[in-house]
Amino acid sequence: KHLEDMDVTRLEPLPGEWDSALDSFQNLLVLRCLRADRLTHGLQDFVASQLGQNFIEPQVPTHIEVMKFSKKMSTISLGQGQGPSAEAMMHSAMEKGQWVFFQNCHLAPSWMPSLERLIENIDPDKVHRDFRLWLGSLPNNKFPVSILQNGSKMTIVPPRGIKANLLRTYASLTDDFIISCTKVPVEKKLSSCLCVFSLEFTDGDLHICISQLKMFLDEYQNIPYKAKPDNYYSDYSANNYRSCLMHTLFSPLHIKIIEEIVKGIVEKIPSLINVQEGVNKYPVMYEESMNTVLVQEVIRYNKLLSVISRRLSDLVKALKGLVVMSSELELISNSLFINAVPELWKAKPLASWVSDLVQRISFLQNWISDGIPAVFWISGCFFPQAFLTGALQNFACSSSVSIDIIAFDFKLTEGPEIGCFVHGLYLEGARWDAETGQFAESRPKELYKEMAVIWMVPVPNRKPPQSGIYVCPIYKTLTRAGTLSTTGGHSPNYVIAVELPTDRTQGHWVKQGVALICDLDY
Repeated sequence: KHLEDMDVTRLEPLPGEWDSALDSFQNLLVLRCLRADRLTHGLQDFVASQLGQNFIEPQVPTHIEVMKFSKKMSTISLGQGQGPSAEAMMHSAMEKGQWVFFQNCHLAPSWMPSLERLIENIDPDKVHRDFRLWLGSLPNNKFPVSILQNGSKMTIVPPRGIKANLLRTYASLTDDFIISCTKVPVEKKLSSCLCVFSLEFTDGDLHICISQLKMFLDEYQNIPYKAKPDNYYSDYSANNYRSCLMHTLFSPLHIKIIEEIVKGIVEKIPSLINVQEGVNKYPVMYEESMNTVLVQEVIRYNKLLSVISRRLSDLVKALKGLVVMSSELELISNSLFINAVPELWKAKPLASWVSDLVQRISFLQNWISDGIPAVFWISGCFFPQAFLTGALQNFACSSSVSIDIIAFDFKLTEGPEIGCFVHGLYLEGARWDAETGQFAESRPKELYKEMAVIWMVPVPNRKPPQSGIYVCPIYKTLTRAGTLSTTGGHSPNYVIAVELPTDRTQGHWVKQGVALICDLDY
């Protein structure tokens, strides 16, 4: 059990006497049987113990390591205008038997043909036997092919994963260098920070920055973070990355931004509605179905508020490291950072979604405190289908008829003695002409138009008109999509279809996709 659960980044000794009874190779056989995924790490440790640590480390010399091989080495970083200096350095090294290292050949593509001619003209009989030419470059299609074919090629393959890269970087810092600083604890902490930037810095950049940091710590009381940026990096000091890098490094942390967003949302979201107060004031009764609708709406919104509050609280704790950052919390964090509503909450931009939620809660609170409203904001209902059913039930109870034979008739006039007024709907694909009392074509650049107040009148044994109307569907959101119900055969996004007067055919408005929407996406 212990062997199965061990860390995959290091070898653990076998339990009991097995560790001493088996040799290194036999340990590998046991590891192969129990933890095949650990075999690569086990082989590396086996080679290091039998042959030496240097056999498992990359043998490709970087600039710093090349310098260790020769004390008579000259180096130059190629770039604009560096060609003549590099050529003179190369001729001098060929005469004196020195080593030359040309860095960043990919930054001087125009000089590469000249370098190719210099190498082709080298006469082995006239060049010092100790002369060596090193060329460093990133992959580049303008690098001379003849040099690649005739030279010895070596490549640096960085370790895979951030952990392996950091271990390699930390290992390059010697104890003597760290101890030589007058403020060792501070340098250790700041040196670690220099190792985690994702820009394509070289090892040389890292060592320059650490040396600069050591100098600041030794000679200054406080570190001058706002010193000239050119001191902090080399190759990038001449391009547009400098401004972007410095603004990024000194900008607020991602975590701080999310914490501010969460704080703003928590301040705006109202507290839970008192369900018992609503039940006491509007008890469930046969004669008034709207009381049941109100209580159900309050319960649904309270659940939503509880989920939001709980998720935001967990997110703050996760950002502080008090709880584990789950995939769900990570999705919420990423959505808040880009000012989007988390997928678990849904569909508007974040700021307008919070404002809309506050208005919906206010609508229910006003219903509880002021009584049944004269005009219902149907878009403010969590489940508008239940609201419409409640209106039908009220009429069925007061008229002593079966609810199965009742359907809504739709009018846009004053009222209501019976039924209910609803507002808050938006017309997509057309507009309502109040003068003619009919549908009309949308005006240019007008995507959505607020619909007039609709009077929904329950009528028993109603026969819908056969002409002069458009059967306009009402949807909760603009997506007009959802999972079909196994009972009613409708999507939960579909609310009801209303019959509205028009002088055009039904097909004309169907082709234009005209519909009423409860909730826009902005």
